[in-house]
Amino acid sequence: LGYMISIAMLFLGYKAPNLMDNVYLSKSVAEYWKRWDTPLQDIYFNYAYKPARRLGLSRSSSGFITFFVSGLFHLYPAWIAGLSETECVMIMVYFVLQPFLIAVESTILKVHDMPAWQARLWVLFATFLSSVVMQLPSLSVPRSNTCAEYPLEYLILL
Repeated sequence: LGYMISIAMLFLGYKAPNLMDNVYLSKSVAEYWKRWDTPLQDIYFNYAYKPARRLGLSRSSSGFITFFVSGLFHLYPAWIAGLSETECVMIMVYFVLQPFLIAVESTILKVHDMPAWQARLWVLFATFLSSVVMQLPSLSVPRSNTCAEYPLEYLILL
């Protein structure tokens, strides 16, 4: 969606925002997500993370809520595009897994103490692993319960 908006902005003569900021140069999963889809970072930060912090939630809990909200924003278009319920659940698992990867890297792995190449290797491994987890249902489960089975009137009401 971000790329489509950027292309439309370029067509209309506006300067399009930079969507990605060298994500694969990141030395942690947290940094990876700060560099990913940068225009949406402010939205998620201002409307999910900050309100959770104002409620007195910890940084970790607020991060979890932010990723959960991001997952919900990705879930609806995926379902409309025809992904099965199982695949949609795995999208949510992917987004909910991210704060746990961030917790692992900051508490157990101490990524900030690693040499840069090891930290980048961790980021590649963690992002690849979580992407594989998201793809598991499409590899083994026959497609069913897609929105294509519902009449158009039902989809318009959504």
